[in-house]
Amino acid sequence: MAVVNVTAPAEADCRDALGFPMSDFEDAVAAICAKKIGADCIVSRNRKLISANTGVEGIKPGQPPAGVK
Repeated sequence: MAVVNVTAPAEADCRDALGFPMSDFEDAVAAICAKKIGADCIVSRNRKLISANTGVEGIKPGQPPAGVK
């Protein structure tokens, strides 16, 4: 089990982010990349990204993902 995975956006991810239903392009790129690698969650202090309906759980630093105690 990997604790942290890091990925870089590809050109196609950036194109997909332009059509993603989020007003912030960088947040959309992060969401697209998280979905691409099958991330369980996105750790961010960005409230918009955490509360967005991206299909990947958004959590604050220090907060456990759903189902983890």
